[in-house]
Amino acid sequence: EIIFPTGIDVIKPLDEITVVGETKIMYDLHSIFMCKEKEISSVVIAGGSAVALALAKILARIKIKTKIIEKNYVRCKELAEALPKTTIINKDATDVAYLEGAEIKSSDIFIACTNDDKINILISLIGKQIGCKKILSLISDMSLIPILRDLDIHYTMSEKVIITNKILSLIHAKKIISIASIYENKATILEMKVSAESSLVGIPLSDLKKHLPTKVIIAAIANKGSVMIGKGDRIISPNDTLIIICSPEHVNELQELF
Repeated sequence: EIIFPTGIDVIKPLDEITVVGETKIMYDLHSIFMCKEKEISSVVIAGGSAVALALAKILARIKIKTKIIEKNYVRCKELAEALPKTTIINKDATDVAYLEGAEIKSSDIFIACTNDDKINILISLIGKQIGCKKILSLISDMSLIPILRDLDIHYTMSEKVIITNKILSLIHAKKIISIASIYENKATILEMKVSAESSLVGIPLSDLKKHLPTKVIIAAIANKGSVMIGKGDRIISPNDTLIIICSPEHVNELQELF
């Protein structure tokens, strides 16, 4: 069940929540919600895809020990040249015997990062079998998300999905800057521009509820470089950029309203 919270809703144990807030506050969320935070010091990436390369560069910058397992020798040479601080291993990441012998399970996180969803899920399952602490799988097919959830495998969407979301934002009216789906397409995050002609301009968010569909949350307002969290006394102004979380069925309606 997806809940678009109002003042009467409460957070319960094991709920999964989407939080929007100021950057400096977000770092304290682990203590606020009493979730254990663990420092990552070592990562193993299965697959030498473009995403793996980009990720390894970031991990190198923040000095996290990283290994990439890639079965294509030519690709391994390319990765080695681009990633001098990363260990590149020319092996098949679906080789169970190798993964067990290489003590992959001792890494803090094992990431399946090939260009094939099915291979990534297979690698993730092997990771679970050999006892990896945490597993992350790169996928582009959103229909696989319930399966990964049932298997307790963390996931992230591939660049294909990011590109798709960008195309969707271009298909919609000019007011939508970006659009993305979350929770198996049961909720949508919109980045939307407010026009000067909108009838909602000048109305505080606390009074805006009666003008909006029920499953809509204005999470943040950006204007001229400043970003404000969507509190009750905030007022919508022309050319504001809104971050909105809503039910997908309300996207077209919100375009009309703003």
